[in-house]
Amino acid sequence: MLFGPTGIWVFDSADLPFLLLSFAATAMCVRTSRRSTGKAVLVWRLIALSAACNLIADIAWVASEVFELTPSGSAIDLVYLLSYPVLLVALAVLIRARDPHNGSEHALDGVAVVAGLALFAWQAVVVAPGGLAEAGSLSQQLLLVAYPLMDLLLLGTLAGLMFGTTRRSPALWGLFGYLFIFLVSDMLYAVVLHGTEGGTLLAVTDLGFAVAYTLLGVTALNGTAPLIADEQPAAETGTSRFVLLGAAVVIPSITAVISITFLGGVDPRVFAASAVAVALVLMVRVARIMSAEQLARRAAEKAQGELSRLALEDPLTGLPNRNALLDRLASFPPADSLALLFIDLDHFKVVNDTAGHAAGDTILKIAAARICTAVQPTGEVFRLSGDEFVALCGTGQAESNLNPEVLAEQAAQRVLDVLSAVFVIEDLRWFIGGSVGIAASQAGSARDSDQLIRDADVAMYEAKRQGRGRFRSFDQDLREAIRNRHELENEIRVAIDRNEIEAAFQPVVHLDGHEVAGFEALARWRDRSGRNRSAAEFIEVAEQTGLISQIDHEMLRKSCRFIAEFNEYRLDREPAWVSVNLSTQELAAQDLSTRIASVLRETGIDPSWLTIELTEGALTVDPDVAVRRLTEVHDLGVSLAVDDFGTGYSSLAHLLRFPVDVLKVDRIFVDGLTETTSSRSVAAAALQVAQTLGITSVAEGVETQVQADALLALGYDLAQGYLFARAMPATEALRLALGPSVHPQ
Repeated sequence: MLFGPTGIWVFDSADLPFLLLSFAATAMCVRTSRRSTGKAVLVWRLIALSAACNLIADIAWVASEVFELTPSGSAIDLVYLLSYPVLLVALAVLIRARDPHNGSEHALDGVAVVAGLALFAWQAVVVAPGGLAEAGSLSQQLLLVAYPLMDLLLLGTLAGLMFGTTRRSPALWGLFGYLFIFLVSDMLYAVVLHGTEGGTLLAVTDLGFAVAYTLLGVTALNGTAPLIADEQPAAETGTSRFVLLGAAVVIPSITAVISITFLGGVDPRVFAASAVAVALVLMVRVARIMSAEQLARRAAEKAQGELSRLALEDPLTGLPNRNALLDRLASFPPADSLALLFIDLDHFKVVNDTAGHAAGDTILKIAAARICTAVQPTGEVFRLSGDEFVALCGTGQAESNLNPEVLAEQAAQRVLDVLSAVFVIEDLRWFIGGSVGIAASQAGSARDSDQLIRDADVAMYEAKRQGRGRFRSFDQDLREAIRNRHELENEIRVAIDRNEIEAAFQPVVHLDGHEVAGFEALARWRDRSGRNRSAAEFIEVAEQTGLISQIDHEMLRKSCRFIAEFNEYRLDREPAWVSVNLSTQELAAQDLSTRIASVLRETGIDPSWLTIELTEGALTVDPDVAVRRLTEVHDLGVSLAVDDFGTGYSSLAHLLRFPVDVLKVDRIFVDGLTETTSSRSVAAAALQVAQTLGITSVAEGVETQVQADALLALGYDLAQGYLFARAMPATEALRLALGPSVHPQ
């Protein structure tokens, strides 16, 4: 019981829970708007404002009843109706946020749904018995019809969004249910208000509004799993959308049939308006689908054209690529002579390693432009990959006296000239250079494009092998050399498998007394035919093919086993050592020290009995890596020797940088000991440097007693050469352990 202006009155018990539900729903929407982020904040604020409009109107309506005021129905209805456009704006923001590219498509789908359901709503609310057509003024009828129509507009808009996406969050379903229940409740309320029946139907209507508010509150309570959870995929004209549009088309016809059957007819104007609206929406949708299909087809054609272009063009330099080269060779007139220049930049890797790939890309662009200029006007330039280019030069004059090979060599020299010029990148000067291989095809001859490219490639690598910065033409001699090299490679593989490559040992002796101090292990190969193959014949091929690693490992194992047996026979004399040559490839191996340590354990020798021997050239390939690897090996207790000392670049610098124990003076200085004072001076200087640094020095290539005497006079203690002994098999070398010294030959 509450006190009113006229005394004591009774408050309707159903009003308070209803107001509390409306207030709770509004509060939940406000709470969710404060906890949301991004566009969801605005969406929930608008939904909260819409709910607040309903709450204010509800309070005004109840207040008019409580205080026995004459309610201004139109004013309160305007507040109620204000909630609808606010909610419509919220849905528009939601659609834009979820699918910014297809918002108009969702709106059209919503209009189609509204147009389809409008006839049904009109017939149910206005035309049906007890409907608005039988009571009230036209303004009252329009006001009450506005509620379900606005509900339809909101419901249709949301339905368009839901059926146009593949992701329907619980919050979307909650809003959809809220609007649907509100639509049904508004339609029932309009009928009840001006109908002949109330009672139960009015209770159902009130229950519907209560359920709607409850559903909105629950949806808002869970709204932090937001309406705009994930970026939505572009709308597709899928099954769900066709179902939605199909329903919009069918509903007016079904409504007309029901109206004619049970209500005695249908308003033709309303039916026509509904049908025309649906038809117009469908026409627009079909037109947009056709337009989208045309745009997609044009985009696909453009993409296909771009792919075709990219398939034949290098994206960095803009030059034609390998595919374009093959197409061009296939279409080249057989009656014309042509020459193919295979171009490789000599020192490009240094740029990438030092200045980065961006600088490398700039170098490639400049090089491409220079090559194009060098082969003009008749040459065509292609980029194969990395720093490899191909220039295609055709004479087009098969009957003339112009030799395509001569023209190609002239073009190759121009290419070398432009590549040898300095490259300036960000104030840094780079000298890159290049090597060129040439393969020519005479007019009228059979032409194999792949073979022509391979021949030019082989010629280019031959030019690099000969010293870089030059060109080399592919000819029959080179073809024969390649064939022989390939056969030799196969023979080496077989020799490794059959253990045919043996270690021979050349003694290193003390010049005073000729006692053996150690040995140098040298690879020797006696092939299946019984022919002895020198190291000079097969080591280079083994290095080029990567087989040298297997040979080095076997030489190491055999040498360690040999020196273990040799020192066992030496009894009480000072142990001898053995030096094993190591290739550049092995020096780069990360597990070099691990493998050497494994062999030392396997053979049981003292690490000081083993010396690893390298040329100065091997030390200069990658000095930083060489320092790390050799330091690791030296830490095992293994000695390190520099072979052919004095022939390389910065020989003295190597002695300071690397942990060298033995210095082997090259034979060219030994040969000139008795002929030139300069050779004698170099040999003496090398000995003095070695003694200053505490390094053992060995003179190589001693062949005469005069040379031996001269070395002894200079102060040398150790030497090796044919004067003392040639390299010999292990069984023969073991005999030297029993004798006191080696006799000069």
